[in-house]
Amino acid sequence: MIEYTKDDIDFEMAKRAYYWSSFDPEKRAVGEQESYCNTMKKMCDIATEKAISESQKAKAKEMLEHFKSKLISLYINYLSANSRCASVAVTGASKFNYGRNEKAITSAMNKSKELYDYIDYFAKNLRSEIEKLKPQETKDLEVQNRITKEIYQLAYYIINKESSLFKANARGRIETLAKNNIGLIDFMISEIRRVEQERNIKLFTDKNKIWDFFKSLQTKQENVAENKLEQYGYIELVYNYEQDRLQLFYPSKPDYETIGKLKKNGWHWSPSNSCWQRQLTSNAVYNAKNVILTK
Repeated sequence: MIEYTKDDIDFEMAKRAYYWSSFDPEKRAVGEQESYCNTMKKMCDIATEKAISESQKAKAKEMLEHFKSKLISLYINYLSANSRCASVAVTGASKFNYGRNEKAITSAMNKSKELYDYIDYFAKNLRSEIEKLKPQETKDLEVQNRITKEIYQLAYYIINKESSLFKANARGRIETLAKNNIGLIDFMISEIRRVEQERNIKLFTDKNKIWDFFKSLQTKQENVAENKLEQYGYIELVYNYEQDRLQLFYPSKPDYETIGKLKKNGWHWSPSNSCWQRQLTSNAVYNAKNVILTK
């Protein structure tokens, strides 16, 4: 998807990083270059697998270019910190400063954690951003397939008189799919009726509470307002009326100070939506505009 080589990580710099802590700094340097290339390959593979449309491919390429630049920078920071670490086995015990070395090791470990935390974060964010650009028709079809699968699974449990726990879990998954995809309620109801007729069974009695649940979701869909978006620099503030959430979308992972501020003010990270959010209330709106988005 984008070009990269092992030489993006300078060999001499990587070797110096292990000069005082390894008997074979050249081998460790090669290992760091290979680790970098493996990481880039992993991210490119994710992009190639997930990005189908041209808009998805363009977004993936843009994100990968940014990731490459950031990754190299984090590697430089880590290797620089590691170059101040030493091993008494390599340097010898004479005048070895254990206190200073302990601080250097702690610093290098922090830089390493920052590096690998970013890699994990980017992998999730890359998938999420590509998913956002998937055509709605494709998303709906995928959800429809999941709905049909769960309904058939419930039918199997009922026909084969499986554990009531299995049946309860299947019903719970159907309810969750309905709650998260209100626009497909009519499809879900028609699929339930179709499978009941096809298998000559009753998945839900006419008095089952799930029908009231479906009806309440349909009413909610009719009354829900259209989502609203406000832009604050590179940050998007979304009024998600359907999910009853106020959401903050950042272009990349916020710094630790901002994350701390978000958590302190009741915001929670939503992996499924790839944003920070809290319940949509007037207090949440005030907090977002006057506390979070105000430097």
